[in-house]
Amino acid sequence: MAKTLKAGEAEKGAVELSPDSFRRWITDIVRLKADAKERNGMAGQATNQAVEATGLDKRAVTLTATLQRMEPAKRTTIVEDILSAFDAMGWTEEETLFGTPKEQAAAKKTAATNDEVDPFDAAAPEPPAPPADKPKKGKGISGTDLQKAVESAGVH
Repeated sequence: MAKTLKAGEAEKGAVELSPDSFRRWITDIVRLKADAKERNGMAGQATNQAVEATGLDKRAVTLTATLQRMEPAKRTTIVEDILSAFDAMGWTEEETLFGTPKEQAAAKKTAATNDEVDPFDAAAPEPPAPPADKPKKGKGISGTDLQKAVESAGVH
């Protein structure tokens, strides 16, 4: 709790406040905060452009950027730990988690061929929605997205 000072009493080590100096500091603080806000907006735009261009989930792009800024040893440790955690969760056992895009496309084509129904058959159920090439926003990170994030971070 701060010490209550009596009128005319200065706290030990306190410096007299110069209005000119203080105004310069406040001006600098306001300018720097505005610059930071503008840079954050630009970073957000760049993230959105990467998401639009690649179809990757926004969190995957952001995670990759975060990993890129790290020291290589720390980044490697985190990626290895993530992969270990995924393995512990059983996620690395999922058939398409780390399959190549070509393997995934072949699997989708095979599944679609096996599920073909005569479109003119009145009793036929509604056809399933075509598989999305882009992950749905806000639905988490897919194995392919993680693999791309890891590869783009330069971790092997």
